[in-house]
Amino acid sequence: QESWPGISKSDLAALAAELTPLVEKATGAKIGKAPVLKVSTADDVTKILTGELTPQMKIQFPQAAKGQHEQIAAQTAEMMAKGLLAKYEPATHTVHVLEGNFERLSKLANNPRMLDEEYLRVVVMHELVHASDELRFQAVSDFAAVKTVDDLHVLNALVEGHAQHVTR
Repeated sequence: QESWPGISKSDLAALAAELTPLVEKATGAKIGKAPVLKVSTADDVTKILTGELTPQMKIQFPQAAKGQHEQIAAQTAEMMAKGLLAKYEPATHTVHVLEGNFERLSKLANNPRMLDEEYLRVVVMHELVHASDELRFQAVSDFAAVKTVDDLHVLNALVEGHAQHVTR
């Protein structure tokens, strides 16, 4: 298999066009307009995650002083963005592919298969399931409305579990 670092915008668009119907068939729901796939940096995703995680930090750390929730969210987002391969952003209907993380994590894990195009396909398909679930159930944006830590864990298990199940 060919390795893919250096993937182009048109390659990502073709991948979205190829995988969207597969996700629709597997979930039984139309995604409609496929999300935009774009190569992003960990810094780009850190900013997105900070906004998404701040409401969750208010639940997880109710004792934190005003203003600390965003700081905790930013620190958490920075750590997460270093380990993610892709991230679906519901606000813009975009899948951010962290190309640099594939390369870095492949070396760290001593797993060159992470640079195979098939590995990218699996990761993107997983994110497209998140897009489908968001359009159908607002499952991803619902994290902002969660009221308890237990509910946060349940929603996370459902969202990630469904994406894993469909991707397999």
